[in-house]
Amino acid sequence: MLISEMEAVLKNLDVRVGRIEQILPTLATKTDLERFATKADLEASERRVRVLLEHLGGSVDTLAEHLSDQMHRLSDLVERLDRGR
Repeated sequence: MLISEMEAVLKNLDVRVGRIEQILPTLATKTDLERFATKADLEASERRVRVLLEHLGGSVDTLAEHLSDQMHRLSDLVERLDRGR
């Protein structure tokens, strides 16, 4: 490799290292990331959410049955009122 080629490679390398030096201070460190949830934390939370969603689904089904019953009762009441007119 010629000296001029080596100088070009070194100059290019110097530019790239300069860019890296500017980016490094903006990257999160291990200490910075400690405040965030870990994968294990998220998996435990996911299980809790699934249980809650299953429970909520059961509650919605119960509510839907109750609403359907109330709608039938209301419909019957409206029919009786209409017959009385």
